[in-house]
Amino acid sequence: MDNDPDTSIAEDLKQLAKYLFTFTGRTHRLDFFVWLVVMQHVSLQTQELASPFSYFAKIGIALLVVPALGRRLHDFNCSGWFALILPALIGLRIWGQFQHDVGLLPTSELVWPYNALFASFAIAIWVIALWPGTKGPNRFGPDPRVVESLAES
Repeated sequence: MDNDPDTSIAEDLKQLAKYLFTFTGRTHRLDFFVWLVVMQHVSLQTQELASPFSYFAKIGIALLVVPALGRRLHDFNCSGWFALILPALIGLRIWGQFQHDVGLLPTSELVWPYNALFASFAIAIWVIALWPGTKGPNRFGPDPRVVESLAES
């Protein structure tokens, strides 16, 4: 029964869920980059949906990125609490878009402060995704690059 594919898939899904929703430890930049690209793709797909659902989908996507961003910040030896800025900024951007959609903002040009703030944070997230983390162990755990190289040998 050790080679049962259903058990293997269930274990893989359990490991994936544990990985996606845990805030402890560190994340390698490749893992975070792949997760960010997947979430960006899902976010672009939700833009085609009706507006009210799109707002909730964007908040849900932001909440799925928060644990991975927190672990990535741990790789820089920074507190993962800074990852909570992401849902707040997405909420501000959605609020600006919502105000425009219901007519409270007369022109789309008035949404620019929300978009500028969000764009600057988006650039910071991509820098975090691509910049190498702290070498060696830190207060959040061992270096994920060293752990990966030890697992391969």
